[in-house]
Amino acid sequence: MCRYRSLFYAVAAAIGLAFWSSSGLAIDHYVQKNAYGCKSKDVRGRLTGYAIDGDKEAFQKALLVGVMSGECKLFDEGEQVYLTDTSIFSGLVCVRPKGALDCFWTNIEAVK
Repeated sequence: MCRYRSLFYAVAAAIGLAFWSSSGLAIDHYVQKNAYGCKSKDVRGRLTGYAIDGDKEAFQKALLVGVMSGECKLFDEGEQVYLTDTSIFSGLVCVRPKGALDCFWTNIEAVK
């Protein structure tokens, strides 16, 4: 029975890979420099609030805590991402870096 289960998973993976490569899906979004994102819109909003207040120290501390905990991410310039969600009225998009499992909310302007 285990042998058939492994065979089933291998066939399913091959079909998925064939569909993905033939569907023309491609990464066509890139992050611009000095961009950061957070898994939660609330955390992202708190960081934005510190920046708007001009409290650079609070912003840097909160971003450092977020990055260390994995809640936030500093993107590399030109990093390839998938656009997974949008929140147009807030000016945010959720992007998932290539190979990552989670998406991070960032400014629309940070993604080209």
